[in-house]
Amino acid sequence: MKKLSYFPLIALLAFVGCKKDDNPTTPQNHAPTITSVTASPDSIGLGGSTTVSCVAMDADRDAMTYVWSCPSGAFPSGVASASVVWQGPNTAGSYTVQVTVSDGALTASSSANVKVGVPRTGSISGRITDTVNGNPIAGATVMTQPATASTTTDAQGRYTLSDVPPASYIVSASKAGYQGNSVQVAVTAGNTATANIALSVSQGGHAGEERDFPMGATTIRMCWIPAGNFQMGRTPGEQDSYIDEDPRHQVTFANGFWLGKTEITQAQWQAVMGNNPSYFRGDDNLPVERVSWDDIQGFESALHDSFRLASESEWEYACRAGTTTRFYWGDDPNYSEIGSYAWHYGNSNNTTHPVGTKTANAWGLCDMSGNVWEWCEDWYHESYRGAPSDGSAWVAGGGDWRVLRGGSWNDYLRDCRSAYRAGPDPRSRTSIYGFRVAAGFSSP
Repeated sequence: MKKLSYFPLIALLAFVGCKKDDNPTTPQNHAPTITSVTASPDSIGLGGSTTVSCVAMDADRDAMTYVWSCPSGAFPSGVASASVVWQGPNTAGSYTVQVTVSDGALTASSSANVKVGVPRTGSISGRITDTVNGNPIAGATVMTQPATASTTTDAQGRYTLSDVPPASYIVSASKAGYQGNSVQVAVTAGNTATANIALSVSQGGHAGEERDFPMGATTIRMCWIPAGNFQMGRTPGEQDSYIDEDPRHQVTFANGFWLGKTEITQAQWQAVMGNNPSYFRGDDNLPVERVSWDDIQGFESALHDSFRLASESEWEYACRAGTTTRFYWGDDPNYSEIGSYAWHYGNSNNTTHPVGTKTANAWGLCDMSGNVWEWCEDWYHESYRGAPSDGSAWVAGGGDWRVLRGGSWNDYLRDCRSAYRAGPDPRSRTSIYGFRVAAGFSSP
């Protein structure tokens, strides 16, 4: 007997037994979900701005709008995007920037905090002095490592490095004629770290030792002038001498210093100042001339006071180089030897000559006699009564003139003596006026 198939009957009964749902449930709408609200940066200066961003999603994939608000500060009008620039107020404080996200039916809100007027960097300040007597060192270069800031010290040896990001730094100081030194400091936001540094003179091994130093975009060769003492001024009865070279007196140098081997050349002046004021030209190694004492202050400033004029006593001490005679090569009473050492009116052919072409003195210095006059730091006084005995420049009292030393291509031979001195107006510029520079200790 053939079996009956029950499946269609069961399926039919099941179908007949189902009732149609005439009121289906409406799908549920989900509110937007905010994942994050961030401000970058979250600390700004007074009146500064930051970008505030919102990351949100909607499970129903509905379009979302953003409404930003803050009790203080401002948003550009009409902004309805996930990222917006917020302009901070001019009052320091912590501010809450709020965003409301809407899908047209439901909303969600969140916020981010922004600090206004809170420093994000710190600073470093201090003073650079010498190791012997604590005198300030002007014109020293101060920098950080890692390299984030650099500056030079003022006349009191002080400096400040601003806007330094928080971190640990090596602060170093350097200046021509000194040995560099450094200290380590930690900088924190909103605070000033102190870094005082002492420098010692870069000592020469012996009198006249030569060393090259950077000078702006060029270099300069200098000779070491050792500590010591000497008798300054003319000797009693000195031939062809003058009363303003009296009284002869002892000057003591507690420290050595560096002095240019030659006068500053036109090439060196051009490299630092960008011009050439000289009357005589045609060779870069000619001494620069037609420079006043006042002009030289600008030259020193352009080099951040890394170099200076010698004091008058430093100049004569270095010129004599241990001698007590009229010239650094001897008394030369008949002026028969001077031609080997100096350019003067008798052999110059009425012009300057390249530096360093005449015989140097015992400490390696060339042209200390002749070629061009050399400005010194001091005010001119008509005698040495009351003059400093420690090698420092005589800057008190005096009149309206500054000191010149050494004679020139256009001067009498007697004016090239070690003791001879002159005192013109510091504003004067002529083709017989030049200079050389010193570095290292300026005697206290």
